[in-house]
Amino acid sequence: MNTRIQYIPLDKIRPIFQLETTAAYLKRMSKLKKDLLDYDLLLAVEKDQNEDFFYLVGGYDRYDFLCNHTNKKLAPCIVEDDSELGNQRLFKLLHRLSNRGDSTKPNRQSVLDLLKQAQVQLDAHRKKIGFSIKFLRTNYEYDNNIPAMFINSNTSEKTMNWIESLPVSTDVKYFLFERAGLEKGNAKRLSQDSLKIIKNLLKNEPRFHALTPDQQIQVLVCAINFRGIVLSLLKDKVEQLLKVTSQSPI
Repeated sequence: MNTRIQYIPLDKIRPIFQLETTAAYLKRMSKLKKDLLDYDLLLAVEKDQNEDFFYLVGGYDRYDFLCNHTNKKLAPCIVEDDSELGNQRLFKLLHRLSNRGDSTKPNRQSVLDLLKQAQVQLDAHRKKIGFSIKFLRTNYEYDNNIPAMFINSNTSEKTMNWIESLPVSTDVKYFLFERAGLEKGNAKRLSQDSLKIIKNLLKNEPRFHALTPDQQIQVLVCAINFRGIVLSLLKDKVEQLLKVTSQSPI
């Protein structure tokens, strides 16, 4: 391997995919801005064989910070040997998207999508991917049985695949699919908190499956709206106690 460090103009470095960097990482780096050394900002790049630019193959979070949160024109870079043969550059990226600042899930998904576009059979490259095929299919691929009309930017593969795996009727699944696709902040959305309650219910109350589909949906509506139900119960309790207090003899 013939690696070397160079100071390269940022405008000559090209990301391979659109980056999403966590706000927490950028805030942390901004606080440390005066104390950051070259090592803290080091990028990994590969020189294009024909044009005067470099592919960014490591340090996407640092690249985002340099471009959008500093006035620097140059970046310290390790110039690595070309690895484009056989999509090795994409595999290299996938290995390196492990820092919290890289917002792992969306960035891994972007690289996986590029590999799919290149018609790479991921099953044949398990060791290079860095996680099991089962983990990949559960967290990064929608089950083929999930209707496309329920999949949108608000849904996640993991939640939708879990719903599809449930031993419930199609009507109940469609209800949960629809609720999982609502926008964040919508009180009717199947949130992670309500999902935990439903999982706990299914684990501890097997009689749920003895209900009709309509009855199951009624129970699930309550689970999703648990905050509103709890608040209502608390208000009723306050009202009850106030009545007791007002009726007590002085």
